[in-house]
Amino acid sequence: MRLPYNRKRAYLSGIDWIIATIDFYMQKTSTAGNHSSLILELKNSLSSEKLYERLLNIYSYMPLLSGTIKRDLLNLAPYWKTYPSKKNSISISSISGIDSDKQFHHLLQNILNSNFLTPQEHLKFNLITGKNGNYLVMTFDHKLFDAKGAELFLNLLSDMPLKELNELLYKIKITNAPKLINWNEKFNAGKQIQRYMIKMSENECFSPADTNMNEILKETKNRILNFKIKSYSLNDTSKILKNGEKTAGFMMETNFFLSAVASAVYSTFAANKDILLNIPMPADYRSKSEHPTYQLLRNHLSFMFLNIQINKNDSLKSLSEKFKKSVFEQVSLELPEQLIKASRLARICPLQLLYKFMKLSMNGKICSYAFANVGKSTNIPDILGSKIINISHLPRVPTPPGIGFFFNIFSEKLHFSVTWDSNKFEKNTVDGILNKIDYNLKQE
Repeated sequence: MRLPYNRKRAYLSGIDWIIATIDFYMQKTSTAGNHSSLILELKNSLSSEKLYERLLNIYSYMPLLSGTIKRDLLNLAPYWKTYPSKKNSISISSISGIDSDKQFHHLLQNILNSNFLTPQEHLKFNLITGKNGNYLVMTFDHKLFDAKGAELFLNLLSDMPLKELNELLYKIKITNAPKLINWNEKFNAGKQIQRYMIKMSENECFSPADTNMNEILKETKNRILNFKIKSYSLNDTSKILKNGEKTAGFMMETNFFLSAVASAVYSTFAANKDILLNIPMPADYRSKSEHPTYQLLRNHLSFMFLNIQINKNDSLKSLSEKFKKSVFEQVSLELPEQLIKASRLARICPLQLLYKFMKLSMNGKICSYAFANVGKSTNIPDILGSKIINISHLPRVPTPPGIGFFFNIFSEKLHFSVTWDSNKFEKNTVDGILNKIDYNLKQE
Protein backbone atom coordinates (compact mmCIF):
# COMPACT_ATOMS: atom_id res chain seq x y z
CA MET A 1 0.00 0.00 0.00
CA ARG A 2 1.36 3.44 -0.99
CA LEU A 3 0.31 6.36 1.21
CA PRO A 4 -0.59 9.59 -0.63
CA TYR A 5 1.90 12.45 -0.67
CA ASN A 6 2.43 15.88 -2.21
CA ARG A 7 4.76 15.58 -5.22
CA LYS A 8 5.83 19.22 -4.90
CA ARG A 9 7.32 18.72 -1.44
CA ALA A 10 10.86 17.82 -0.37
CA TYR A 11 10.42 14.96 2.11
CA LEU A 12 13.21 13.94 4.45
CA SER A 13 14.70 10.49 4.08
CA GLY A 14 15.20 8.23 7.09
CA ILE A 15 18.89 9.16 7.22
CA ASP A 16 17.91 12.86 7.14
CA TRP A 17 15.71 12.16 10.17
CA ILE A 18 18.60 10.49 12.02
CA ILE A 19 20.74 13.56 11.27
CA ALA A 20 17.90 15.77 12.56
CA THR A 21 17.83 13.65 15.73
CA ILE A 22 21.55 14.24 16.31
CA ASP A 23 20.92 17.96 15.78
CA PHE A 24 18.08 17.89 18.34
CA TYR A 25 20.34 16.18 20.90
CA MET A 26 23.20 18.61 20.31
CA GLN A 27 20.86 21.59 20.70
CA LYS A 28 19.91 20.20 24.14
CA THR A 29 23.47 19.54 25.29
CA SER A 30 25.67 22.22 23.71
CA THR A 31 25.76 25.73 22.27
CA ALA A 32 24.69 24.71 18.75
CA GLY A 33 23.33 21.87 16.65
CA ASN A 34 24.75 19.46 14.09
CA HIS A 35 26.54 21.77 11.71
CA SER A 36 29.92 21.83 9.94
CA SER A 37 32.06 24.51 8.35
CA LEU A 38 34.06 24.48 5.16
CA ILE A 39 37.16 26.65 5.57
CA LEU A 40 38.32 27.94 2.19
CA GLU A 41 41.67 29.67 1.89
CA LEU A 42 41.50 32.02 -1.11
CA LYS A 43 44.13 33.75 -3.21
CA ASN A 44 42.28 37.08 -3.13
CA SER A 45 39.66 38.64 -0.88
CA LEU A 46 36.00 38.32 -1.86
CA SER A 47 33.44 41.05 -2.32
CA SER A 48 30.56 40.58 0.11
CA GLU A 49 28.29 42.39 -2.39
CA LYS A 50 29.13 39.93 -5.20
CA LEU A 51 28.61 36.98 -2.84
CA TYR A 52 25.28 38.41 -1.68
CA GLU A 53 24.05 38.86 -5.27
CA ARG A 54 25.02 35.29 -6.16
CA LEU A 55 23.29 33.89 -3.08
CA LEU A 56 20.13 35.87 -3.83
CA ASN A 57 19.96 34.12 -7.19
CA ILE A 58 20.55 30.69 -5.63
CA TYR A 59 18.07 31.22 -2.78
CA SER A 60 15.37 32.32 -5.22
CA TYR A 61 15.70 28.96 -6.99
CA MET A 62 16.11 26.95 -3.76
CA PRO A 63 13.74 28.35 -1.10
CA LEU A 64 14.57 25.13 0.76
CA LEU A 65 17.69 26.97 1.96
CA SER A 66 15.48 29.08 4.24
CA GLY A 67 12.84 26.44 5.00
CA THR A 68 11.78 24.66 8.18
CA ILE A 69 10.90 21.04 8.86
CA LYS A 70 7.20 20.25 9.25
CA ARG A 71 5.17 17.04 9.37
CA ASP A 72 2.72 16.13 6.61
CA LEU A 73 -0.63 15.69 8.35
CA LEU A 74 -1.79 13.29 5.64
CA ASN A 75 0.97 10.68 5.88
CA LEU A 76 3.00 11.92 8.93
CA ALA A 77 6.26 12.07 6.93
CA PRO A 78 8.52 15.07 7.73
CA TYR A 79 9.21 17.50 4.89
CA TRP A 80 10.80 20.88 4.22
CA LYS A 81 8.24 23.67 4.30
CA THR A 82 9.44 26.51 2.10
CA TYR A 83 8.66 30.20 2.23
CA PRO A 84 9.12 33.05 -0.23
CA SER A 85 12.83 33.87 -0.33
CA LYS A 86 13.70 36.55 2.21
CA LYS A 87 16.77 38.74 1.87
CA ASN A 88 17.40 38.67 5.62
CA SER A 89 17.78 34.87 5.55
CA ILE A 90 21.16 35.32 3.79
CA SER A 91 23.83 35.66 6.47
CA ILE A 92 27.20 37.17 5.46
CA SER A 93 29.69 38.65 7.93
CA SER A 94 32.93 40.40 6.97
CA ILE A 95 35.80 40.32 9.48
CA SER A 96 39.07 42.13 8.80
CA GLY A 97 42.32 42.59 10.70
CA ILE A 98 42.87 38.90 11.47
CA ASP A 99 46.66 39.09 11.62
CA SER A 100 47.73 36.20 13.87
CA ASP A 101 47.15 32.46 14.23
CA LYS A 102 45.71 33.06 17.70
CA GLN A 103 43.12 35.54 16.39
CA PHE A 104 42.22 33.21 13.54
CA HIS A 105 41.80 30.22 15.83
CA HIS A 106 39.64 32.21 18.26
CA LEU A 107 37.40 33.39 15.41
CA LEU A 108 36.99 29.90 13.96
CA GLN A 109 36.23 28.51 17.43
CA ASN A 110 33.48 31.11 17.84
CA ILE A 111 32.03 30.05 14.47
CA LEU A 112 32.26 26.38 15.48
CA ASN A 113 30.32 27.01 18.70
CA SER A 114 27.76 29.51 17.37
CA ASN A 115 24.21 28.48 16.54
CA PHE A 116 22.15 29.61 13.58
CA LEU A 117 20.11 32.66 14.57
CA THR A 118 16.69 31.42 13.44
CA PRO A 119 15.07 28.06 12.53
CA GLN A 120 15.03 29.24 8.89
CA GLU A 121 18.77 29.83 8.74
CA HIS A 122 20.80 26.84 7.50
CA LEU A 123 23.78 28.56 5.88
CA LYS A 124 26.02 31.37 7.03
CA PHE A 125 29.14 32.86 5.48
CA ASN A 126 32.11 34.59 7.07
CA LEU A 127 34.55 36.55 4.91
CA ILE A 128 37.88 36.88 6.74
CA THR A 129 40.84 39.02 5.72
CA GLY A 130 44.14 40.01 7.31
CA LYS A 131 47.84 39.14 7.40
CA ASN A 132 46.79 35.52 7.95
CA GLY A 133 45.27 35.45 4.47
CA ASN A 134 41.89 35.58 2.79
CA TYR A 135 39.22 33.08 3.82
CA LEU A 136 35.62 32.18 3.20
CA VAL A 137 34.04 30.06 5.95
CA MET A 138 30.75 28.46 4.93
CA THR A 139 28.82 26.95 7.84
CA PHE A 140 26.06 24.57 6.86
CA ASP A 141 23.28 22.65 8.58
CA HIS A 142 23.72 18.90 8.14
CA LYS A 143 19.97 18.51 7.79
CA LEU A 144 20.38 20.36 4.50
CA PHE A 145 23.69 19.00 3.15
CA ASP A 146 26.10 16.23 3.90
CA ALA A 147 29.82 17.09 3.60
CA LYS A 148 30.02 16.15 -0.08
CA GLY A 149 26.82 18.10 -0.80
CA ALA A 150 28.33 21.20 0.82
CA GLU A 151 31.32 20.90 -1.50
CA LEU A 152 28.97 20.54 -4.46
CA PHE A 153 27.21 23.72 -3.35
CA LEU A 154 30.52 25.58 -3.74
CA ASN A 155 30.32 24.92 -7.49
CA LEU A 156 27.37 27.32 -7.56
CA LEU A 157 29.67 30.07 -6.23
CA SER A 158 32.36 29.73 -8.89
CA ASP A 159 32.93 32.44 -11.48
CA MET A 160 30.52 31.50 -14.27
CA PRO A 161 28.03 33.25 -16.56
CA LEU A 162 24.46 33.55 -15.27
CA LYS A 163 23.22 31.19 -17.99
CA GLU A 164 25.62 28.46 -16.87
CA LEU A 165 24.63 28.99 -13.22
CA ASN A 166 20.94 28.65 -14.08
CA GLU A 167 21.67 25.43 -15.98
CA LEU A 168 23.39 24.05 -12.86
CA LEU A 169 20.53 25.17 -10.62
CA TYR A 170 18.06 23.48 -12.96
CA LYS A 171 19.89 20.16 -12.45
CA ILE A 172 19.42 20.19 -8.65
CA LYS A 173 16.67 17.90 -7.42
CA ILE A 174 14.49 20.01 -5.15
CA THR A 175 11.53 17.72 -4.45
CA ASN A 176 11.89 14.31 -2.83
CA ALA A 177 9.38 11.46 -2.52
CA PRO A 178 8.83 9.99 0.97
CA LYS A 179 8.89 6.40 -0.40
CA LEU A 180 5.91 5.27 1.66
CA ILE A 181 5.85 1.83 0.02
CA ASN A 182 7.33 -1.68 0.48
CA TRP A 183 6.51 -1.81 4.18
CA ASN A 184 7.53 -5.45 4.66
CA GLU A 185 10.95 -4.68 3.22
CA LYS A 186 11.38 -1.79 5.68
CA PHE A 187 10.24 -3.88 8.67
CA ASN A 188 12.59 -6.73 7.73
CA ALA A 189 15.43 -4.26 7.35
CA GLY A 190 14.56 -2.85 10.78
CA LYS A 191 14.74 -6.31 12.34
CA GLN A 192 18.15 -6.94 10.79
CA ILE A 193 19.53 -3.62 12.02
CA GLN A 194 18.06 -4.21 15.48
CA ARG A 195 19.69 -7.66 15.72
CA TYR A 196 23.05 -6.24 14.69
CA MET A 197 22.84 -3.35 17.18
CA ILE A 198 21.92 -5.73 20.00
CA LYS A 199 24.87 -7.96 19.10
CA MET A 200 27.19 -4.92 19.04
CA SER A 201 25.97 -3.75 22.44
CA GLU A 202 26.69 -7.08 24.15
CA ASN A 203 30.18 -5.75 24.93
CA GLU A 204 30.62 -2.15 25.97
CA CYS A 205 32.71 -0.08 23.60
CA PHE A 206 35.72 1.88 24.79
CA SER A 207 35.09 5.62 25.04
CA PRO A 208 38.01 8.03 25.63
CA ALA A 209 35.54 10.59 27.04
CA ASP A 210 34.27 7.92 29.45
CA THR A 211 30.75 9.35 29.64
CA ASN A 212 27.25 8.50 28.46
CA MET A 213 24.18 10.41 27.31
CA ASN A 214 22.43 10.31 30.69
CA GLU A 215 25.41 11.96 32.40
CA ILE A 216 25.71 14.66 29.72
CA LEU A 217 22.00 15.50 29.89
CA LYS A 218 22.38 16.13 33.64
CA GLU A 219 25.38 18.44 33.22
CA THR A 220 24.69 22.17 33.28
CA LYS A 221 28.13 23.55 32.35
CA ASN A 222 28.66 25.19 28.99
CA ARG A 223 29.95 22.71 26.43
CA ILE A 224 32.57 24.38 24.22
CA LEU A 225 34.24 22.56 21.35
CA ASN A 226 37.85 23.14 20.38
CA PHE A 227 39.63 22.08 17.20
CA LYS A 228 42.89 21.73 15.36
CA ILE A 229 43.56 21.43 11.63
CA LYS A 230 46.68 20.02 9.99
CA SER A 231 47.39 20.43 6.29
CA TYR A 232 50.05 18.43 4.45
CA SER A 233 52.18 19.48 1.50
CA LEU A 234 51.96 17.77 -1.89
CA ASN A 235 55.14 15.87 -1.10
CA ASP A 236 53.98 14.71 2.35
CA THR A 237 50.54 13.76 0.99
CA SER A 238 52.16 11.62 -1.71
CA LYS A 239 54.29 9.83 0.91
CA ILE A 240 51.28 9.28 3.19
CA LEU A 241 49.17 7.80 0.38
CA LYS A 242 52.07 5.51 -0.62
CA ASN A 243 52.39 4.39 3.02
CA GLY A 244 48.65 3.74 3.02
CA GLU A 245 48.90 1.61 -0.11
CA LYS A 246 51.72 -0.47 1.42
CA THR A 247 49.91 -0.87 4.74
CA ALA A 248 46.25 -1.25 3.73
CA GLY A 249 46.27 -1.95 -0.02
CA PHE A 250 45.48 -0.15 -3.25
CA MET A 251 42.77 2.55 -2.97
CA MET A 252 42.37 1.79 0.75
CA GLU A 253 43.43 5.14 2.21
CA THR A 254 40.29 5.33 4.38
CA ASN A 255 41.30 2.03 5.95
CA PHE A 256 44.79 3.43 6.57
CA PHE A 257 43.42 6.61 8.17
CA LEU A 258 41.15 4.49 10.40
CA SER A 259 44.16 2.45 11.54
CA ALA A 260 46.34 5.51 12.16
CA VAL A 261 43.66 7.11 14.35
CA ALA A 262 42.77 3.90 16.21
CA SER A 263 46.42 3.22 17.05
CA ALA A 264 46.91 6.78 18.34
CA VAL A 265 43.74 6.68 20.46
CA TYR A 266 44.71 3.27 21.88
CA SER A 267 48.28 4.27 22.82
CA THR A 268 47.01 7.50 24.43
CA PHE A 269 44.12 6.14 26.49
CA ALA A 270 44.30 2.36 26.77
CA ALA A 271 47.87 1.12 26.36
CA ASN A 272 48.31 -2.59 27.26
CA LYS A 273 44.56 -3.19 27.59
CA ASP A 274 42.23 -5.18 25.34
CA ILE A 275 39.43 -2.86 24.25
CA LEU A 276 36.52 -2.77 21.80
CA LEU A 277 36.27 0.16 19.42
CA ASN A 278 32.97 1.06 17.79
CA ILE A 279 33.22 3.65 15.03
CA PRO A 280 30.22 4.80 12.96
CA MET A 281 31.67 5.69 9.55
CA PRO A 282 29.57 7.54 6.94
CA ALA A 283 29.54 6.03 3.46
CA ASP A 284 28.55 8.01 0.36
CA TYR A 285 25.55 6.46 -1.43
CA ARG A 286 25.21 8.90 -4.32
CA SER A 287 24.19 7.32 -7.59
CA LYS A 288 27.12 7.19 -10.03
CA SER A 289 24.73 7.38 -12.97
CA GLU A 290 23.28 10.77 -12.03
CA HIS A 291 24.86 14.23 -12.33
CA PRO A 292 26.55 15.08 -8.97
CA THR A 293 24.75 18.44 -8.73
CA TYR A 294 21.42 16.60 -8.99
CA GLN A 295 22.25 15.04 -5.60
CA LEU A 296 23.38 18.23 -3.85
CA LEU A 297 20.58 18.62 -1.30
CA ARG A 298 19.94 16.34 1.68
CA ASN A 299 22.03 13.43 3.00
CA HIS A 300 23.04 10.84 0.42
CA LEU A 301 24.79 8.55 2.84
CA SER A 302 24.49 5.65 5.21
CA PHE A 303 26.68 4.38 8.03
CA MET A 304 28.93 1.42 8.70
CA PHE A 305 29.38 0.52 12.38
CA LEU A 306 32.97 -0.72 12.54
CA ASN A 307 33.44 -2.95 15.55
CA ILE A 308 36.99 -4.13 16.26
CA GLN A 309 39.00 -5.49 19.17
CA ILE A 310 42.38 -3.82 19.65
CA ASN A 311 45.29 -4.85 21.88
CA LYS A 312 48.93 -3.98 22.54
CA ASN A 313 50.21 -6.32 19.82
CA ASP A 314 48.29 -4.66 16.99
CA SER A 315 50.32 -2.94 14.29
CA LEU A 316 48.96 -0.55 11.68
CA LYS A 317 48.87 -3.46 9.27
CA SER A 318 46.94 -5.78 11.62
CA LEU A 319 44.53 -2.98 12.48
CA SER A 320 44.04 -2.37 8.78
CA GLU A 321 43.13 -6.04 8.31
CA LYS A 322 40.62 -5.84 11.16
CA PHE A 323 38.95 -2.76 9.70
CA LYS A 324 38.92 -4.34 6.26
CA LYS A 325 37.23 -7.45 7.67
CA SER A 326 34.63 -5.33 9.50
CA VAL A 327 33.86 -3.31 6.36
CA PHE A 328 33.51 -6.44 4.22
CA GLU A 329 31.18 -7.99 6.80
CA GLN A 330 28.91 -4.93 6.73
CA VAL A 331 28.94 -4.81 2.93
CA SER A 332 28.21 -8.54 2.57
CA LEU A 333 25.25 -8.22 4.98
CA GLU A 334 24.14 -5.06 3.11
CA LEU A 335 23.80 -3.30 6.46
CA PRO A 336 24.24 0.26 5.12
CA GLU A 337 21.46 -0.37 2.58
CA GLN A 338 19.30 -1.96 5.29
CA LEU A 339 19.84 1.09 7.52
CA ILE A 340 18.60 3.38 4.72
CA LYS A 341 15.40 1.32 4.46
CA ALA A 342 14.88 0.78 8.19
CA SER A 343 15.42 4.44 9.10
CA ARG A 344 12.42 5.43 6.96
CA LEU A 345 10.22 3.82 9.61
CA ALA A 346 11.82 6.00 12.30
CA ARG A 347 10.39 9.16 10.71
CA ILE A 348 7.06 8.47 12.40
CA CYS A 349 8.79 9.05 15.75
CA PRO A 350 9.08 12.68 17.00
CA LEU A 351 12.63 13.91 17.56
CA GLN A 352 11.84 14.47 21.26
CA LEU A 353 11.37 10.71 21.58
CA LEU A 354 13.73 9.35 18.93
CA TYR A 355 16.89 10.81 20.45
CA LYS A 356 16.19 8.80 23.63
CA PHE A 357 16.59 5.57 21.65
CA MET A 358 20.18 6.63 20.99
CA LYS A 359 20.88 5.80 24.66
CA LEU A 360 20.24 2.12 23.96
CA SER A 361 23.39 1.77 21.87
CA MET A 362 26.51 0.88 23.89
CA ASN A 363 24.77 1.86 27.14
CA GLY A 364 24.51 5.46 26.04
CA LYS A 365 28.18 5.81 25.06
CA ILE A 366 27.07 5.73 21.39
CA CYS A 367 30.54 5.05 19.98
CA SER A 368 34.26 5.42 20.65
CA TYR A 369 34.79 8.50 18.47
CA ALA A 370 33.52 10.10 15.29
CA PHE A 371 35.38 9.51 12.04
CA ALA A 372 34.93 10.50 8.41
CA ASN A 373 36.99 10.63 5.25
CA VAL A 374 35.32 12.94 2.73
CA GLY A 375 37.91 11.88 0.16
CA LYS A 376 38.92 13.95 -2.84
CA SER A 377 37.00 17.17 -3.25
CA THR A 378 35.19 17.88 -6.48
CA ASN A 379 37.08 20.13 -8.87
CA ILE A 380 36.16 23.61 -7.59
CA PRO A 381 38.52 26.13 -9.20
CA ASP A 382 37.43 29.39 -7.58
CA ILE A 383 34.86 31.34 -5.59
CA LEU A 384 33.59 34.25 -7.70
CA GLY A 385 36.96 34.52 -9.44
CA SER A 386 39.21 34.05 -6.38
CA LYS A 387 41.28 30.87 -6.70
CA ILE A 388 40.82 28.31 -3.91
CA ILE A 389 44.14 27.38 -2.28
CA ASN A 390 42.87 24.93 0.36
CA ILE A 391 39.62 23.48 1.70
CA SER A 392 39.35 21.99 5.21
CA HIS A 393 36.31 20.49 6.94
CA LEU A 394 35.46 21.49 10.50
CA PRO A 395 32.49 19.49 11.87
CA ARG A 396 30.86 19.72 15.28
CA VAL A 397 30.66 16.51 17.33
CA PRO A 398 28.17 15.53 20.03
CA THR A 399 29.20 14.30 23.49
CA PRO A 400 29.39 11.35 23.68
CA PRO A 401 31.70 10.59 21.96
CA GLY A 402 33.11 14.10 22.45
CA ILE A 403 35.88 13.79 19.88
CA GLY A 404 36.04 13.27 16.12
CA PHE A 405 38.67 12.89 13.40
CA PHE A 406 38.08 14.03 9.82
CA PHE A 407 40.08 13.77 6.58
CA ASN A 408 39.73 15.31 3.14
CA ILE A 409 41.92 15.86 0.08
CA PHE A 410 41.79 19.04 -1.96
CA SER A 411 44.08 19.79 -4.90
CA GLU A 412 46.06 16.60 -4.13
CA LYS A 413 46.83 17.80 -0.56
CA LEU A 414 45.63 16.00 2.57
CA HIS A 415 43.86 17.94 5.31
CA PHE A 416 43.11 16.47 8.71
CA SER A 417 41.03 18.03 11.49
CA VAL A 418 40.10 16.99 15.00
CA THR A 419 37.23 18.47 17.03
CA TRP A 420 36.85 17.81 20.74
CA ASP A 421 34.78 18.69 23.79
CA SER A 422 37.05 20.91 25.91
CA ASN A 423 35.19 19.77 29.06
CA LYS A 424 36.24 16.17 28.43
CA PHE A 425 39.71 16.44 26.89
CA GLU A 426 42.76 18.55 27.70
CA LYS A 427 44.39 20.30 24.75
CA ASN A 428 47.76 18.71 25.59
CA THR A 429 46.16 15.27 25.38
CA VAL A 430 44.67 16.00 21.98
CA ASP A 431 48.00 17.43 20.78
CA GLY A 432 49.58 14.13 21.80
CA ILE A 433 47.01 12.16 19.79
CA LEU A 434 47.61 14.38 16.76
CA ASN A 435 51.36 13.87 16.97
CA LYS A 436 50.86 10.10 17.09
CA ILE A 437 48.47 10.17 14.12
CA ASP A 438 50.97 12.27 12.19
CA TYR A 439 53.72 9.75 13.02
CA ASN A 440 51.51 6.81 12.02
CA LEU A 441 50.65 8.42 8.68
CA LYS A 442 54.27 9.20 7.84
CA GLN A 443 56.10 6.11 9.09
CA GLU A 444 57.30 3.80 6.34
